[in-house]
Amino acid sequence: RKAVPEPVKFIKIRNAELLEEATRRAAELGFLFDLTRGAVSSTDLREAMSAVVEIIRREIGGTEAAAIYLPTPDNAGLALFEAIGYARERLARREAIAWNRGVVGVSASERTPLVVADTHNEPYYEIGQTRAIAVVPLISGQQVVGVLTAESARPGTFDNQHLRLLETVSGTLTAVIQNARLLEEITSANERLKE
Repeated sequence: RKAVPEPVKFIKIRNAELLEEATRRAAELGFLFDLTRGAVSSTDLREAMSAVVEIIRREIGGTEAAAIYLPTPDNAGLALFEAIGYARERLARREAIAWNRGVVGVSASERTPLVVADTHNEPYYEIGQTRAIAVVPLISGQQVVGVLTAESARPGTFDNQHLRLLETVSGTLTAVIQNARLLEEITSANERLKE
């Protein structure tokens, strides 16, 4: 049998790496398309965010729960707005988090995306069974309009690649939330004018 020359081996290895990268990017684009379609599928904010958390749980490997927090009416912190997986238990309790408290509050108040590989090693983490979490604040100008989380009961589930993917959709989600709020204001103003 004839030995394969080194340059040919290198080319085969490089082609395999390029194929792997192209496959990963295609999967990311599919995720981004699905999430954007889900986010704009309804003018009802709860329906849209329900679709978003479902897609995140289904498409981001290892995600067992996903949640979206919005600022409380008095802007004293963040209230859990929509969730899926084991995070739904917190939704039933109408969970609220103060700014600067817990991973979600810290991420929002510092306007910084965070990945926590193991919450048992973080002194400011306090959300039940979650052991790994990726948190992305949804920001418009200087205003935090929400926070998105992907969560897992297994440590080490998320890394910076997961965080980057969530950051990519944060602009779309921010716009959807702002547009829904604007639509609510317009509808309310129209109803007051009719009275």
